[in-house]
Amino acid sequence: MIVGRPDANRLPQHHEKPERLHLGCGEDHRPEWLNVDANPDVEPDVVADLEEEWEFAPDNSVEVIEARQVVEHLEDRAGFFAEAARVLRPGGVLRISVPLGVNADTDSDHEAPNWTYRTPEQFSRPHRRSWDPDIPLELINRSVDVWLGGPLSAASPLLRLAAHKWPAWAAYRCYAGILTAEYRRMEVNDE
Repeated sequence: MIVGRPDANRLPQHHEKPERLHLGCGEDHRPEWLNVDANPDVEPDVVADLEEEWEFAPDNSVEVIEARQVVEHLEDRAGFFAEAARVLRPGGVLRISVPLGVNADTDSDHEAPNWTYRTPEQFSRPHRRSWDPDIPLELINRSVDVWLGGPLSAASPLLRLAAHKWPAWAAYRCYAGILTAEYRRMEVNDE
């Protein structure tokens, strides 16, 4: 479903060919980006269900996609990544961030299984296992911001330092955190 704001039949004029998509924008509306959210109350440029075809962006038209705290809410993650690859230009970038630890468990609408440090590899053609979806994205960067809770919270700066050197180790030992993954749309000759 796509519903435009102010005219349900077309995108706002300054977004006829969006080059930057801000998915799950909430109230963080970015100028020069097409701000997309499923919640019409936050008045995005486009109200859309990200688990359906993204009618708001044509094939190979987008340079950058940002989706912060969005993907963990989707049941069809492979469909999300396939749509992102479809609309990205070759060389275009997709950045996602998802919660780790207790952050991942706090919202009842987060879909299981929760993300781990290795999960982004499932959507990266060079890293994929034979049973993972074949999506023309390449994982080019991943980082974690982690912290401890309760009486150990004072040690959070030490864990953050360790996360820079050993991010996978820190991601599994944090109380809470954020995993950020960046993908590049691969040039594909077999499409």
